[in-house]
Amino acid sequence: MQDLIQKWDINYLDLLNYEPAASSYVSLDASSLKGFFYNEIHPNFVGYSVLIYPLLVDLLTNIL
Repeated sequence: MQDLIQKWDINYLDLLNYEPAASSYVSLDASSLKGFFYNEIHPNFVGYSVLIYPLLVDLLTNIL
């Protein structure tokens, strides 16, 4: 996937390796995760609103 992204100059948001995302996930303890995720992987509405939406806005602002 990384090869295609570089070859075609595709913008994408890698939530697993994106430093601001990783920092915000790491700063959450296990009890906090329950408020942001349905399970250990999938964010709920609050998780998307607080953790992911700002990252998407930042990415789109930099692209445009």
